[in-house]
Amino acid sequence: MATIKFLLQSKSNPANIYLRLSIDRNNVFKRKSGYVINPKDWSTDTNFPKPNDEDLKKLKTDLKTLGTEIEKKLNNAITAGNEISGDWLQEQIDTIQGKQKKTDLDRLTSYIQGYIDNLPFKEFPNGKRGVARGTIQKYNTLKTKIQDFEKLSPLR
Repeated sequence: MATIKFLLQSKSNPANIYLRLSIDRNNVFKRKSGYVINPKDWSTDTNFPKPNDEDLKKLKTDLKTLGTEIEKKLNNAITAGNEISGDWLQEQIDTIQGKQKKTDLDRLTSYIQGYIDNLPFKEFPNGKRGVARGTIQKYNTLKTKIQDFEKLSPLR
């Protein structure tokens, strides 16, 4: 039975709240939850913020929600036979909190758009300037197909 526990590792203010996922004795993973708190407002008995004010009550609710979502994702991952690791845990925390990895998957489409934008000004060796409307349309079609492919990519 997997357990999720929140803990602090620092006495300085503000302290990061860590999420510890314990699957069994050999598989224990700990990652930052993305939340911080003043250690004076943390209860070591309950491993949650002390409910002294509305902000702390909301933080407690957010942490409980995070724990519940991680449990759901863990069950789905185990059912699917996925490997559970510290990186998996961090990825799930980031996904739940809406953080996305910064990727530059749009480089190719940005380059194509820049090329399309410069086609009317392109100069040919015979002195002709610009390209036919059909040529611009073909490049736009290419860009659209690449964007459609990127939408299907599992990296997004």
